[in-house]
Amino acid sequence: MKALTLFDEIARLAGGIEAEDRHGVVRFFPCTTLSVGAVLVKPNEFEKVEQVANAAAIAKHRAKNSSSGLYIAKREAAIPEKAAI
Repeated sequence: MKALTLFDEIARLAGGIEAEDRHGVVRFFPCTTLSVGAVLVKPNEFEKVEQVANAAAIAKHRAKNSSSGLYIAKREAAIPEKAAI
């Protein structure tokens, strides 16, 4: 929410500003926000790097949808199956 204080009242009410993009085209830019999604990874928890990337993408998506803009994924340790009696 601190980022919004960097915008004037008109921009805050509009939800952003109109300005030229890098190609010189005037367009609307929404007010700046920051979202952080993190995954706590333990050694040997994932078999492939793609699995880590997928978990990070999910965490980022959840951060963007959270009110705080922060999401930390903690994977629970697997519970050993009960031994057959």
